[in-house]
Amino acid sequence: MVQSDYVPKIINGYINGMRTKEIAESLDIGQSTVLRWIKKYNNKEVTIDEIPDHPHHYLIETPNGKTSRGVCKHCLIQKDFNNVGHANIAWLRNKDLT
Repeated sequence: MVQSDYVPKIINGYINGMRTKEIAESLDIGQSTVLRWIKKYNNKEVTIDEIPDHPHHYLIETPNGKTSRGVCKHCLIQKDFNNVGHANIAWLRNKDLT
């Protein structure tokens, strides 16, 4: 991955509350690289341009409970997704779907 590709993603992941280890694993880079760019961002040594509009492609964690967290593989924005399964059928029946 080219540096210009991952720096905005590192900073966006950091701003969205991801841990450095999560960011490193998501981008398949070293944790020390993530820490270095976060330090530069915090010291105002580097700024990021807006990440261009794109369709989000969420990588969603294994279902565990009513929701699972998804992280966009392009910009590292996070979103919670409802899990649907046998344990949640009663919850869905009571939810107003209109």
